[in-house]
Amino acid sequence: MSIRAHEDWETHGVDYILTYSDNPEANIPRYIYNWMVNKGGPYFLRQVHKAAREIEESGKVVRSATGKAKHQKETRKLAEKQRMDAEKAEKEAAEIEKEKEKLKKSTEKTAKRFTPAAGPFQFQSEKSV
Repeated sequence: MSIRAHEDWETHGVDYILTYSDNPEANIPRYIYNWMVNKGGPYFLRQVHKAAREIEESGKVVRSATGKAKHQKETRKLAEKQRMDAEKAEKEAAEIEKEKEKLKKSTEKTAKRFTPAAGPFQFQSEKSV
């Protein structure tokens, strides 16, 4: 069954197409087949129509299956994007920490290289009087 709104889902009226194909590979008696085609199908459509009218009269908002699926898909995409952004932020933070460690080690090496060694040169304040 395919159901389509005339204009959009907020206005009254729909078009529908019901296609049925069956190959049960069983012998269905002709009178049962005729009953299904002539009575069962129309009865089912009346039930669908009645249910639709009751929903309309109740004022309930009904979202189409495609609308619901789109919403779920968008929600999943947003969650995936947030997860990927969080992973990217973690990687960037880890890289920044590595750079800080490298800079700290480099600074320590440079400081050791230029630290005055104990020897014959002493500052005036360190000489004993």
